[in-house]
Amino acid sequence: MELTPKLLKPCLKTILLRMFVQTIMAVLFAVHLFIGNRMLLDLAIITYMSAPATFSMQTLLKKEERSAYVSTTNSMYCIVSILVYVIMTVLYYSS
Repeated sequence: MELTPKLLKPCLKTILLRMFVQTIMAVLFAVHLFIGNRMLLDLAIITYMSAPATFSMQTLLKKEERSAYVSTTNSMYCIVSILVYVIMTVLYYSS
């Protein structure tokens, strides 16, 4: 994980935009229409949507500042994913 302090603000904008787009997609609503309402399925979809990118793009970038941006964004999104996992665990075990 790499968190570059000067990139935190622009990376946060990227993360918030991604979360906004995910919210608009309303995947859970579509799944509920076709499959029904199942908590475990909801948690699986939320887990998939909250996971960071599965590839390491920063290794392909030649310029250091671009690589640092991608690395910082991925690192920050890992924190977001961990928070989502904690919230889902609490919700699942409290129901």
